[in-house]
Amino acid sequence: MKSLIKGPLIRKVLVLVSGTVLAQGIQILASPLLTRLYNPTEFGYLSVYISILGMVSVVASLRYDTAITLPKDDKLAANLLVLSLIIAAMMSFLMGAGWYAVGDKLVGYLHAEGLKGYLWLMPLSLFGLGLYQTLSFWALRRKDYKALARTRISQSVGQLAIQTGVGFLQYGQIGLLLGDVFSRMGGGGGLAVQLWKKDLQLLKTVTWKKLAQTAYEYRGFPLIASSSAFINSAGLQIVPLMMVLMYGPEVSGWLLLSQRVIGAPMDLVGQSVGQVYIGEGSPYILEKPRSLMELFYSMAKKLFAWGVIPTAVLAVSAPWLFHFVFGGDWREAGTYVQVLAVTYLLKLVIVPLANTLTMLEKLKWQWFWDIGRFILVVSGLELAYQLRFSALQAVVVYSACLSIGYVSLFVLSAAALKRHVSRSENELSKALMPDPE
Repeated sequence: MKSLIKGPLIRKVLVLVSGTVLAQGIQILASPLLTRLYNPTEFGYLSVYISILGMVSVVASLRYDTAITLPKDDKLAANLLVLSLIIAAMMSFLMGAGWYAVGDKLVGYLHAEGLKGYLWLMPLSLFGLGLYQTLSFWALRRKDYKALARTRISQSVGQLAIQTGVGFLQYGQIGLLLGDVFSRMGGGGGLAVQLWKKDLQLLKTVTWKKLAQTAYEYRGFPLIASSSAFINSAGLQIVPLMMVLMYGPEVSGWLLLSQRVIGAPMDLVGQSVGQVYIGEGSPYILEKPRSLMELFYSMAKKLFAWGVIPTAVLAVSAPWLFHFVFGGDWREAGTYVQVLAVTYLLKLVIVPLANTLTMLEKLKWQWFWDIGRFILVVSGLELAYQLRFSALQAVVVYSACLSIGYVSLFVLSAAALKRHVSRSENELSKALMPDPE
């Protein structure tokens, strides 16, 4: 196990992380230009768009996509793949109809009138996200980490090309929104080409009857995991919406830049590690559960070691760095990073390993945690607003609530893993006991 952790596994992590780091490096290098092409209010409108999309996107395929890596049978996995893609297309259509009916009223209520006229982009972004998420899990099943790394780079380059190009033409926030749409659609397109080339024959084995059987067999994912994932995402994505309502789009724009420059790179590194953890850890669930536990704790230690120094640097110098790099209008975003630094570190370490709950099919455990985190975050921000806290003080409260949530998630994941190992070893011991005469 130790050789796996130090050798092949680290190389696989590095393949995904290198693509992520390069993609995010492009984003960070271009951010000083974007902050001079777009103002904090326009970034605030983008944060509203991303927040609404983020809440809906986690159920784009009703979580059937997250089950793709689990079956031993490739034909069953192919049915999950096709089922996820069909549902993603249907959900995008429904979202388009919903936005047509109530979209303008919703953005008006959120004080985000700048989004009116652009809501037709939302279903395109949702389908792009559903496509990319589903095909990413298929690539993980195939252990095609290089393909995933390439798509992240192409997503970043395409997004920035559109955002800077439209920004120079001074068309306002439409450039930020179009860049977001392109990055999501483009990433899925690249993986779709790979699927068509390598697995077309396998896809031909999919039938409507098998799709229905697969949907029923894995019904726990849409019935439990979907609501859990929605609440999980809402616990994060509702924050920019509340900030817009309570303190205005400028504050939400500062928060978005802090997430874009610091939080998003750390999130994607964590996501890359989490994807490798799923791909490498899934085979151990039944055959080597103690090896899965070793992998869990080893990766936690390595993630902490990778993240602690950058976190310390940000905690000390973020306001000055943001003022210098992005301009005086963005210094407050650096102060937000300073407040959120420890929370970012906890998220980097814990969230990738929380995939343990999905792998062990502890969907109800995840659901209860998601509910608790959502209540904690929303209650904390509402209390801060009622007590007339400043926007910065509200961010401090938000950081504390998230930190408590992540620590509890780690404890919950470790407990589920310990219980699984204990039960597996007890079952093995009983199987090896000689039959009584």
